[in-house]
Amino acid sequence: MVTAESGENKDKTSERNGFKIYSVIIIIILSITIALLILFVGLYLLFGLYTPFFKVASDSMMPTLEVEDTIVVSGLVSFSQLKVGDIIVFTTPSNNDRIIVHRIIDRLQTQDTEIILRTQGDASPNSIDGLDYPVREHNYIGKVVYHISNKDPFFSILKPPVIHIIILVTFTGLASASLYTLIIRGKNN
Repeated sequence: MVTAESGENKDKTSERNGFKIYSVIIIIILSITIALLILFVGLYLLFGLYTPFFKVASDSMMPTLEVEDTIVVSGLVSFSQLKVGDIIVFTTPSNNDRIIVHRIIDRLQTQDTEIILRTQGDASPNSIDGLDYPVREHNYIGKVVYHISNKDPFFSILKPPVIHIIILVTFTGLASASLYTLIIRGKNN
């Protein structure tokens, strides 16, 4: 009889251990899901975009923006609020296949009150039709609100993907701790 009870105890212990492992896996999956949700909702609420970080890909905005600089873009600035001198991010007017970062050099209004922007790179001698003119509201992604130089070692930690990893790990840790606390409190009550 003692042997049978010991076997039952071992079965119960292994069941509890299995339950603990599954609980931990579920907590981790839920934590990552919640962290990603908080991250994307947070970015959207702060910037109006799910991905507000962009890398400068060409030297057309030299000396203001250099290749590999990181820019932070806000989609919360409406198209109608833009003015000459603002740096914006938009898709090419000709076929929407490229993302461009240029400065607004002219703001035109058509007879039917549509706003059209003419942009140009700071290093470019003029605007190029189909590339950076005419920019309409449906091409507009957002306004550049912050710029992180690729030469600034202090801010290099704020560049993607490092900042995304830091945010994800932070939110995952907070979500895991919260879920774990809820589960433990639920079992104790």
